[in-house]
Amino acid sequence: MAYRPDFVLQDLRGNVPTRVKKLTEENYDAIVLASAGLERLNVDLSAFEKVALTAPMIIPAPAQGVLAFQIREDDSELKKICELLNDEASNRITSLERQILHDFEGGCQMPLGVYAEKIENDVHVWISQAAAWNAFPKRTHHVVSDESITAVSEKLVNQLKNTQPSSVFISSDLNDNDYLVRGLRAHGYTVSYESFIEFKQVDVDFTYDADWLFFSSKNGVKYFFNQVDTSTIKEIKIAAINQGTAQSVYELGLQVDFIGQGSDLNKIAEDFDAVAVGKIIFPQAKKSMQSIQKNLMRNTDVESLIVYENSPKETVLKRDEALLIFTSPMSAEAYFSQHTQQPNQAIISIGNTTTKKLKALGVSEVRTAYEPSNWSILDKVF
Repeated sequence: MAYRPDFVLQDLRGNVPTRVKKLTEENYDAIVLASAGLERLNVDLSAFEKVALTAPMIIPAPAQGVLAFQIREDDSELKKICELLNDEASNRITSLERQILHDFEGGCQMPLGVYAEKIENDVHVWISQAAAWNAFPKRTHHVVSDESITAVSEKLVNQLKNTQPSSVFISSDLNDNDYLVRGLRAHGYTVSYESFIEFKQVDVDFTYDADWLFFSSKNGVKYFFNQVDTSTIKEIKIAAINQGTAQSVYELGLQVDFIGQGSDLNKIAEDFDAVAVGKIIFPQAKKSMQSIQKNLMRNTDVESLIVYENSPKETVLKRDEALLIFTSPMSAEAYFSQHTQQPNQAIISIGNTTTKKLKALGVSEVRTAYEPSNWSILDKVF
């Protein structure tokens, strides 16, 4: 509901095949089902559009999907067998998720999501907690150390519970219905927003000679489809650099065949390179850094399609808010080429490239979103 407050929720009962049947026979636009059950039952879903609600954008319940063995306490032989089946890394992550649930004093009725994942050598933890099922949740993301599970959980829970609202400025042309704006205001923050960048559409002559379209920003989606009818590209696969860009494509009624995860552009390029085949077109800005196409090794038939130009505004007003959020390297340069960071003013960056630019401009302490999206920015506020 936080992502889509326009949704109307209705009960849906029955086994999995019955629920799928009700999608076609009753008045539902969409239903939500566990993918594990669908795969296990080998349900034919060829008549439907399938969208995966993936973590960490959607944070699942603590210890979701974990299989556990329960045995008699004094059965030492069976315990030895179970220990052979135990995955220690999964056990530690599950224990952390369950400890966070315990420290929130929650149960199955609490609107609480906890998701932990080991990524390379770090353990990432996402928490989403709401006052009621239909309230806008607070959510946060942390990279935790090898402290004890109890100490980590207590620190994260206390931090989320004790966050105090302040004033926030976002360097983007948003609106009051935007997810990030609604999320902050729902928890008492005062929010202002304005883009430090000027945009201009560039006319394109798209020949449809492509196997893939790769979008690296919402603006790329916007200015491309301002000129190209969505009904004419049904045979072309679509890739998005992150969930936020993918959402812009979904809102046009199109399917996304690849979505990058995280903010490591080299890793996103590597993952895309492994699945893409054929000619790839990148609708982008004139001054794009072309980070993805430069890191493709296997796919060499690529083409940049300039669909818009952007440039920093000549005059940018000083901001006095307690928290400044920068959504691109250009917006960071536009601001800090004219102003300096004020004492006790915190800075959040949408991704690694923007953080690199901020540090080059003399900003030392920067909170960097896990991936370039509004939900990931919100993770760094609370």
